[in-house]
Amino acid sequence: MIPALDAILVQRAETMSVARLSITRPVPVVEEIDRRVNHRSSFITAAVKAELARQKKRELQTSLRNPHSESEKIAEAGIAEWAATLPRNDWNELIQSAGGTPLYRGQF
Repeated sequence: MIPALDAILVQRAETMSVARLSITRPVPVVEEIDRRVNHRSSFITAAVKAELARQKKRELQTSLRNPHSESEKIAEAGIAEWAATLPRNDWNELIQSAGGTPLYRGQF
């Protein structure tokens, strides 16, 4: 949830992949937005996306500081030791080199 938004009303459009938001902001905030940009909606969308990205980054940092217990076991054992526990497979059996379309650098 974005604490800066006082009121949000969401009406889901049935045929479009957008949602209508009705937000209430203090007049000075709206005036500042209007002084800086021509299109409020695009500005607010960019601001919300930036805030969501910031929150995701913070969640990832928290997750990295508090790793899952399985991840800790792997790290403690060491990657080489962990990899040694994996089943031995012949890569030729796993990859069908004749199947699919070959990709070349720069194509993707």
